[in-house]
Parts: sequence; C-alpha cells; structure tokens
Amino acid sequence: MFEGIIVAILVTGAAFYSVWALIPGGTRLRLAGWLRRRVGHSATPAAIRRATARLEKDARSRLGGCDGCPASPPDPDETRRD
Repeated sequence: MFEGIIVAILVTGAAFYSVWALIPGGTRLRLAGWLRRRVGHSATPAAIRRATARLEKDARSRLGGCDGCPASPPDPDETRRD
C-alpha cells in the first residue's frame, strides 16, 4: 500500500509538471503570480513563500529575453533606486 501511495504522488507531480511546462508563458506567469499573492501572507511558512517566488521567477524567465534585456518584463519585487 505504501508503494502505491508513493507512485500516486510521483505520477501526480509529473502530471502537474507536464501541464505547467506545456501551458503558454503568459498564462504560466499569471498563475505563478496568483499563487504567490495567495500564499504571500506572513502566516505562510517562509519555505512555501520562497518556493512560490522561485516558481514565478522561473515562469518569468521562460517568457524570453534575459534579466538585463529590455525585452524581459520587469520584476515586481525590485525597488527603484533613484
């Protein structure tokens, strides 16, 4: 029974990853931003907040361009230094 549970968890994770990798970049970025806002409360464990921030950064990087290119969208967490 324990092996069945492990297999179910692995298959579910693989299915979520496949869907995440195949959806369009704009949709992926919107979903990542929504998830980050949803778990961004102070009551949420820091590990989950960091994971959602990484997920959003990954979604942003797949849109094209690089961090320094004008084609890449701005990072909402960056503060302006004037």
